[in-house]
Amino acid sequence: MNLLENIETAIQDFVYEKGRLFIAVLGILVILFFTALIMVLFQFSHPTTKKVVLNPEETFTPDQNVLIPESVIFKDGYYLSRPKNLKWDEEETENWFITPDDDKIKELNKSNDSLVTDILGAVP
Repeated sequence: MNLLENIETAIQDFVYEKGRLFIAVLGILVILFFTALIMVLFQFSHPTTKKVVLNPEETFTPDQNVLIPESVIFKDGYYLSRPKNLKWDEEETENWFITPDDDKIKELNKSNDSLVTDILGAVP
């Protein structure tokens, strides 16, 4: 009980000695409480997500085509995958491949040699 009495007297001293500060802190806490309460009530009164009900009769098996839902999100030009070419043609090679110059190759060789030296240096 002594601890509770000490806490009670400390709070009373704080309230009597610094009344304006106590009222300001109490006012801010009340405003924050009501703001949080209004926000929580607003979130529960206006749900943002719609619940999706799945029909268990409609199951997807991997051998079926993918069904794209009708939506504004999917445009007419939407495609699920693009054709994969095993080799680049000449135009793609010229567009995307850059032949490295000798300085870059020497720099790469030097960094690879230092990696190998670090790895082999740790071997007992």
